[in-house]
Amino acid sequence: MNLKRAIVVFWAAAASAAMPAGDVFVDGEGVLREADGREIAAWGVNYYPPFSLDYYAIKEKGLDHKAVIREDVEQFRLLGVDAIRLHCFDRQISDAEGRFIDNEHVELLDYLISLCASNGIRTILTPIAWWWAKSGEGFSSRHAMKQLVGDRELWPLQQRYLREFVAHRNRYTGFTYGEDPAVLFFECINEPLYEKDARDEDITAYADALAAAIRTGTSKPVFYNSWSGKNKAVGASSVDGVTGSCYPLGLLALHELQGPRLSCVRESTLRPDASVAKKAKAIYEFDAADTEAAYFYPAFARLFRHEGAQAATMFQYDPTALAAENRNWETHHFNLVYTPRKAVSFLIAGEAFRRLRRGCRFAPAERGMSFAPFRVDALRDLSEMATDTDYLYSCDPVTPPPAPEKLRRVVGTGRSSVVASSGTGAHFLLRESPGVWKLLLMPSVFQTGNPFSGEPGAKFAKSTERIELAVHLPDLGERFVVRDETGAKTLARALGGRVKLDAGVYRLVRREISGDRPDDVNFIDVDDALGYAAWKHGLRKGWWISLGKGCDDRGEPSLVSTVKKGAFSDEFPAEHLRIYRDPTPLGAFFTNLGPGKAVRIRARATTPHTRKVELALIMPGGYAWGTNVELSQEWREIEIPVERFRFFSQWGLQKPDVLELDIGRIEAVNFCIGRWILGDCQNREHGFEVSSVRPVFGESL
Repeated sequence: MNLKRAIVVFWAAAASAAMPAGDVFVDGEGVLREADGREIAAWGVNYYPPFSLDYYAIKEKGLDHKAVIREDVEQFRLLGVDAIRLHCFDRQISDAEGRFIDNEHVELLDYLISLCASNGIRTILTPIAWWWAKSGEGFSSRHAMKQLVGDRELWPLQQRYLREFVAHRNRYTGFTYGEDPAVLFFECINEPLYEKDARDEDITAYADALAAAIRTGTSKPVFYNSWSGKNKAVGASSVDGVTGSCYPLGLLALHELQGPRLSCVRESTLRPDASVAKKAKAIYEFDAADTEAAYFYPAFARLFRHEGAQAATMFQYDPTALAAENRNWETHHFNLVYTPRKAVSFLIAGEAFRRLRRGCRFAPAERGMSFAPFRVDALRDLSEMATDTDYLYSCDPVTPPPAPEKLRRVVGTGRSSVVASSGTGAHFLLRESPGVWKLLLMPSVFQTGNPFSGEPGAKFAKSTERIELAVHLPDLGERFVVRDETGAKTLARALGGRVKLDAGVYRLVRREISGDRPDDVNFIDVDDALGYAAWKHGLRKGWWISLGKGCDDRGEPSLVSTVKKGAFSDEFPAEHLRIYRDPTPLGAFFTNLGPGKAVRIRARATTPHTRKVELALIMPGGYAWGTNVELSQEWREIEIPVERFRFFSQWGLQKPDVLELDIGRIEAVNFCIGRWILGDCQNREHGFEVSSVRPVFGESL
C-alpha cells in the first residue's frame, strides 16, 4: 500500500478535533489558559514547507507542497502533536518598507494553519525570523538583525509589517491570523541579536513596540524570545510570555554522537528566573541534535514542565518527502518513517508533558529516570509508557503492560510481550471495538549514510521485505483474521498470533466474531500473484508468459495469464504460474476440517485454442496433486472433486505411503499450460483468466 494513503486510511474513521472556543489568555500569575480557564499544555514541532530551505527543496523535487503538508499532518496526528511553530521568513513575505506581501508562501501558510486546525492542531506564529532565505526582498534583507533591534528608526517598518501580518485573512479559514482560534499565540521575533552595549531598557522598549503592533489586530497572548539571557528586560516589558530553547548536545557535529548523554539534559535557557516569574513560558525550539537516540524526549518533557513551560516545539520535523536525505538543518533529524524510534519517544514525551504538573520536580540523571507511568533508560536507548490502556515503547520494553486485557492502544518498535515485529518501523494498534483492532505497520528502513553530514544523497532507504508480526493481545486471541483496511477482504490468518505482512493498514479481528469460513477462502490473490511473477520474471530470461489484472463477470479482480507464440521448446515444454497464499494452513486455523471434498474455481479461456489448463495443489514438502480443467471462453464456476486429483510423481518426488491430498494443508496452487494438453495448437498464443480457487469442505454445488 502507498504509505501516504495508509496513514490517511488509518485515521479515516477518527473524527476531526475541534478547536476550543474563544481566545486563550494569560492570567495574573503568568499561566496560559483556555478561554474556559483550563491550563494549556501543548507539545509539538517546528515545521517549514511554506518557507526557506524546505520550500525550495520540495520545489526542486517537483513535488506538490500541499500534498507534502497533508502527508506530514497525518503523521502529526499519529504522534499526538498539539501545536506546530513557524518562524515565518519575513524576507519572503514583505518588502523593504515593511509591507506584508500575500504570495505563494503565505498561501501555503494559510493552508497549513487550516489543515492543522481541522486536525485539532494549533499554530504558533513568529512573524519575524530575519534569517537568510533563497529569495525575497523584505526589510530583513536590507538590515542586519542587530540594526533592526537597536535602531529605533527601523522599528516603525517592523511594526507596519506586524500589523499587516496579524490582519491578514486566511483564504481557507476566513479568519485573520489575529482572530483565528487555531493560532495559539504570537512570538514577536525569532532569536533577536543585540549589540554588546545594548541596555535592558532599550530591549524592553523594543519588545513593547513589537507587542503593541501585534495587539492592534489580536487579543491573543504575545510572547518574546529571551534566548540570549535577556530575561530581566523581557520581564519588565508588556509581553504576556517568554520563550526559551534547549540544545544540550550542541549543534552541527556533522556526525552522530556516541554514548549515553542523558545527564546533559539539565536546563533550558528559561531556567527558573524571578524576573519572568509572572510571564507565561514556552520552549520555542529543543532537540538532542546529532543523534538518533530515542531516550531524550521524555526527559525534555519533565525538565520543561519543571521550569513551568506550557508549550514546547521540537526543532524540527523533517518533511517525509525530504527526510531520507536530511539536507536541511542537517544537525537535526526527526520523522516518523525514517526515525521511528525517536518518533515513538516523542509521542511518549507528549503524553508526559500533558500529564506532568507545571513546576514538577526534576533532577538530572546519568543513566535513566522513572516517573510512573514513564521510564527513560539511556543504556537501553528506551522510552516507555505503560498504563492499563496504553502501552508505548521506543524499542524492546522493560516494563510489562500492567493489564494486557484492558489495552486500547499499543505503539512501538521492536518486540514486546504483546506485539513483536521483525521490522524496524513503528507499529500502531488501536482497539476499535471488542475483538477488532486497527493496525498501521510502517515500513522497515535502514541507514545508508551519515544523516548529519549535510552531504547530498539519501542516507536512508526503505526495505521491501515482509514483516513478521506476533500479536498476543488477550482481546484478539491467538487465532485472528487479518483483513484489509476496509475490513471486507481477508488477507491472512494468524496461528499462535503470528502473521507476515507488508507495510500498510489492516484490521485484525478475533476468530470467534470474524464470521470467517473455510469455504470463503480464496487461495489466490491477484496482487500477490502479480508481485511474485514480477520477481520471478527477473530471475529467468526468455520469459514467455505475461500476467495482468482483470475483472470477472461478478466484478471481482482476476488474474489474466497469456502464453506467447513460440513459448514451448524441449527445454521448456510448459509454462507454470505458481501462487502462494496465506502462510497459515487452513487446517491449522479452522480445526476439525477433514481433508475436504472439492476445489471450486472460477475461470475462463481467453483464446479459442485454449481448452484446458492443468491445476496442481501443492502441499508441504512440494508434494503436488493435479488434474486438467476444461475451459470455455465464458466465465464458469467449476467444481473438481478431490477424487479427480492424482499424485504428480513426474515432479520428482515419490509419494509417501501415509500422505494423501488434504485441502486444509495446501500451501500453493499451480496453473500450467503445456504441450501435452495443447495438441496441434501448441504453437499458437494461449491464455486463461482466473478469479478464485476455493476449497469445499461443506456441501458442494
